[in-house]
Amino acid sequence: MQFIPQTTNAVLPITEVVGDTKSVPAEFAQDHRQSYHSPDTTIEATETSNRILDIIFEYALNKFNNTIQQLAAGRPKFLSVIDRFVIPGTQLEMCLPAFPFKSANKVDKVFGILPDKAEELALERLNSMCLRIGDVYSPGAKLTIISDGLVYNDLLGIPDRDTWAYGEALRRIAVQKGFNHIGFSRLRDLVDFPLPEKLEEITYVANATNFRRFLFNNYGKESLDIDQEIATNPDTQLTYLGYRRFLESDLRYIFPLSNRRSNHAYKRDVKYLAKQMLIRGYAFAGAVKHSFPNHLRLSIHQSTGEHKVSMSLLNTKTGYTTPWHCCVALLPDGDWVSGTMTEFRQDPMMEIIYEDGRPSYFHKRTYEPPELKDDEKPAVDHKISTHLNAQPAGPVSNTEVADEKPRETVEENIQHQRYTSDSSSLDESVEKKITELAKTLSYHGVGDERGELINPFIGSEHPLLDPKSSKFSSKSWLETLMSITSSDPERYPKRVAGVAYKNLSAHGYGEPTDYQKTFGNYPFKLLSLAKRLLGKRKQTRIQILRDFDGLVKSGEMLVVLGRPGSGCSTLLKTISGETDGFYVAENSYLNYQGIPKEIMHRDFRGECIYQAELDVHFPQLSVGQTLDFAARARAPHNRLPGVSRDMYAEHLRDVIMTIFGLGHAADTMVGNDFVRGVSGGERKRVSIAEAPLQCWDNSTRGLDSATALKFVQTLRTSTALTGATAIVTLYQASQSICDVFDKVAVLYEGRQIYFGNIEAAKLFFINLGFDCLPRQTTADFLTSLTNPAERIVRRGFESKTPYTPDDFAAIWQASEDRRRLVREIDEFDSQFPIGGPSLDAFRNSRKSSQARSQLRGDMALLVTGIIFNSVMALVIGSVFYNLPNNNGSLYSRGALIFFGILLAAFASALEARPRDSKQGNHR
Repeated sequence: MQFIPQTTNAVLPITEVVGDTKSVPAEFAQDHRQSYHSPDTTIEATETSNRILDIIFEYALNKFNNTIQQLAAGRPKFLSVIDRFVIPGTQLEMCLPAFPFKSANKVDKVFGILPDKAEELALERLNSMCLRIGDVYSPGAKLTIISDGLVYNDLLGIPDRDTWAYGEALRRIAVQKGFNHIGFSRLRDLVDFPLPEKLEEITYVANATNFRRFLFNNYGKESLDIDQEIATNPDTQLTYLGYRRFLESDLRYIFPLSNRRSNHAYKRDVKYLAKQMLIRGYAFAGAVKHSFPNHLRLSIHQSTGEHKVSMSLLNTKTGYTTPWHCCVALLPDGDWVSGTMTEFRQDPMMEIIYEDGRPSYFHKRTYEPPELKDDEKPAVDHKISTHLNAQPAGPVSNTEVADEKPRETVEENIQHQRYTSDSSSLDESVEKKITELAKTLSYHGVGDERGELINPFIGSEHPLLDPKSSKFSSKSWLETLMSITSSDPERYPKRVAGVAYKNLSAHGYGEPTDYQKTFGNYPFKLLSLAKRLLGKRKQTRIQILRDFDGLVKSGEMLVVLGRPGSGCSTLLKTISGETDGFYVAENSYLNYQGIPKEIMHRDFRGECIYQAELDVHFPQLSVGQTLDFAARARAPHNRLPGVSRDMYAEHLRDVIMTIFGLGHAADTMVGNDFVRGVSGGERKRVSIAEAPLQCWDNSTRGLDSATALKFVQTLRTSTALTGATAIVTLYQASQSICDVFDKVAVLYEGRQIYFGNIEAAKLFFINLGFDCLPRQTTADFLTSLTNPAERIVRRGFESKTPYTPDDFAAIWQASEDRRRLVREIDEFDSQFPIGGPSLDAFRNSRKSSQARSQLRGDMALLVTGIIFNSVMALVIGSVFYNLPNNNGSLYSRGALIFFGILLAAFASALEARPRDSKQGNHR
């Protein structure tokens, strides 16, 4: 890592040269300022062009010893291009193919898929160059960035959606920071085939393959011998070597070495991949030359300097001059340094700073943090440290919050919280101050012209608070609401509930032989029942769950992985209190943030619910009606002043539909398997909007991968905005889905073999000797461990790895990760003791917000039932009226009983028992 000096706006004299440590003799510069212009060039234009080029050279790639010679070689051509703009007095146009996507190496190099502070500094540097050109040339300059992400992303395993998200975030940064001299090209600038007038994410992804195909077909060279080009073309050779360098570091986490891939084979394949990138690069360069023929060509790659100016986007002499391959850190003296994320993380003086809820850059402390002992490490929520360091600069989209959650380890969170309070030791008083500070953090709500906060339920005409406005911001809406409610905690007490459990076990009873409920099997079923009553047949005890430990705090998401039959559904039902059909062991311990399990499951069932695989709704109701009913049912008694029950329900319904993307389906029936309605993903989002705390059992069944990801991201949005807790079981989850969760529990035939951070789980089992196949998702790898036919043992560990569920459970029980989990549970219990103040606070919060009146049911249905039964009673009664009291009326009396039962059965068809059961559990 090297220092990055701050960029200045002064024009350097000609004797100053590109780079920080080298200079060019004045006579050398003067010699190269002559005879590079057309005969029509005036002396003033010549001087201006030279000064412009000198400024551009100051931003050139300056980390190599032959920089001076390379710049001198290209000066004649670059001056001739600049003259085309200077002589007629037009704005200088430059183009730079760059900013493709974040590095594929998310483990070692970068934070995530979206731009961070490194990209902001790079854009600021390029914009500063254009501003300095404007100081010496009044028409100024503009730089167009041509993203080459779609050209190479499929080769590196980067999804098209990530490329889109990266480009859109770059454009937002340029607008927010006022980089007016930076422009961005679109697909239609390079290709000539029909495209929508306005590209959105879906249309962008849909045309990504078409773009690549068109590019290769129109600008590719079938006769290109890439090996010959590398051997004979110095520019191609330099680019090829640069590709190889970054590919070897980026792909080692995507295609790790194993007994199936040696180091030699890996390097051989990297060479092949680099050549494929060169072939595509030739086609892309042809498209750029065709679309931007008169622009001054800039480049991020090292070159001979004869055809393009090699630029340094980060002013550093290290190997990291491109922001998408590194992170940056701010030093105490105000300078910036660049390096990999791992390098900065290993420095105990570095801390992560968050912007817009995402990690953005590192900051170097001015003091050395003392090392914590194991018994001094409390469990700290990373969200507190995030807000202590940086407030969001503006509203952030739900997708960004879902895709880019903080990824600090427990120890890093502890140090982060510990030292941002400027204390040298973390005792109880400091912890208390930090907690109070986190509780009293002010929300940046929306105010009126007098500075008073606007009631979002009444002042919804404000575009940021109006859910029907295109400028609506769920973040601003929630912050405004939280600002109002946090000012009066007695009237608006907050209610959240995490869960901790220890020694959690569950069992059921079964028989060796069971019979289906068919007519022919009923005699055998009755015989079996008789034997059981007489004590001649005993049921067999079946252990479903055994000795589970776990902790899911408020605002966190847990994914439960395991093969069918491992106990995933039973775990969720146990936590939610849906224990019909099995029994929970008496010594099992559950703590719902200070609430005993008996009280939670009896008095607060609506705060901890179980969502089965199938969503149960009134199919004939529309989405708007369903959410309106849910909002009315949960409308609190302590509403904001001046807000009626109807106003509250209608506004909250519109907000929920906007946040969860259901506005277009407001008037569409929810539907079910028999009634056509909204899609499966939309139906699940309706369920999310209804549920305050959710246990989701295989909820992505039947959904395509994109809809499943959207569903999980919506869950993340729900937990982030409301502080809810989500526990989810999934089968065949993609890597994008896994990245959304905070923690994972891995089950193996009723045994828990891991619980903890989802990123640490993979490393835990790899260290045991198991091998993760290339491009295998984390969820598939963890699930495969529970199948002897699927798991792969690394060479040399054949006799050392666990084999049976008991072996895996024993290793987990003896592991340091499990001991850390137990310590965290104990700290959670000490912070929220069962039956302590948190129980009273939760009960008072629920009581203060609970509605005083009940919702009236469908009166039309009730009246219709009464009239129908009354009429049928009169009709049937008149037919069988005054029957004689003898054996002759026996047949008629039997018919009367038959009609009574039949009519009662028909009347029960109007009932909705599954939905009534669901609503009863949610009360």
